[in-house]
Amino acid sequence: MKFKYHFLILFLLSLTAVLSCNKLRTNGNDETETIKSVVSDFSYSYFNYRFNDAVKLCTEDMKKTISYVATNINEEDITSLRDKETAATCEAGDIVLVNDSCAEAECVVNDYYVKENIGETGKITNKSECRIMLIKNNGKWRVKKVIPLRNGKPSRD
Repeated sequence: MKFKYHFLILFLLSLTAVLSCNKLRTNGNDETETIKSVVSDFSYSYFNYRFNDAVKLCTEDMKKTISYVATNINEEDITSLRDKETAATCEAGDIVLVNDSCAEAECVVNDYYVKENIGETGKITNKSECRIMLIKNNGKWRVKKVIPLRNGKPSRD
């Protein structure tokens, strides 16, 4: 009788462990998909200069950065963006959950209009890579920072 009792307890503990691991894995996948969605929506808006849409997915600090970028857009830039035949395309890559409230995502951007210096007209870059840092704020993932990459490493620009 004791053997059956121990066997039953062992079975229930094993079942609980398996189900809880499965639940963690499912939540991780859901969380990763949510982050990927935020990264995709943000990067499309940001790299196509649709800043009003991009700021909806940002922290307050990133909103200030976007505001600064927007103030440095001149008439020549607007004309170049209007004349551009296709929108920039963005693809979210690897996503790393640093912890339950911080994440990092790699992003590849194609055909992006980039301004390298204030006061100068920008140019189209065929391919650019960046790392997007996110934090979870009030249950929602928000973009904290965009870090341009050169050769897979943060640039000093």
